Amino acid sequence: MAASTPPLPQRERLKRLFVEYGVLGIAVHYAIYVLVLLGFVLVLLAREPAVELLSVRTLGVLAAAYVANKLTMPLRLLGTLTLTPLLRSLWRRRKPAPCDVPPNEAS
Repeated sequence: MAASTPPLPQRERLKRLFVEYGVLGIAVHYAIYVLVLLGFVLVLLAREPAVELLSVRTLGVLAAAYVANKLTMPLRLLGTLTLTPLLRSLWRRRKPAPCDVPPNEAS
């Protein structure tokens, strides 16, 4: 019976993902972060329609959205770990590698 290795914690998996996928992993992570934060801001502002720009209420909405965003961190990490390899495979399928381009027939 082979010894199985214990699964890595999400933070370790995220570090490994950034090393393997580089800029794409970081871009996906921050895109998810910004989208979730903006989603919470929009939901909270919809409940408070009379919020003035840079008022105390607006700062409260931003603080509440930040806290809600922090609470969703495990789900966002899971989304990053899931979407990054998928996006890379889609990108590689869409964009031909430089060696795959056929040579010019005129030469």
